[in-house]
Amino acid sequence: SGDVNSNGVTDINDYIIIRNNFLGTNKTLATGDLNGDTVVNFTDFRIWKNDREAAVAAAGGVPRPAGGLRVTAQLPAAR
Repeated sequence: SGDVNSNGVTDINDYIIIRNNFLGTNKTLATGDLNGDTVVNFTDFRIWKNDREAAVAAAGGVPRPAGGLRVTAQLPAAR
């Protein structure tokens, strides 16, 4: 579960805790360590993200698009 603050909901508040402790060591669940390795890293973020997406989908939320978002920029011509 991605519920870091143990309030029964995986939401932005849990993400903020993970973000604030990112790359920290000697961490616990309450400080964002979702997999129990005492480090808050991308693995913990992915656990939170996957749990959040599952909760949104179960609630009838908008599904994510199958493809990635492509952003392009037009640079000024060289002089």
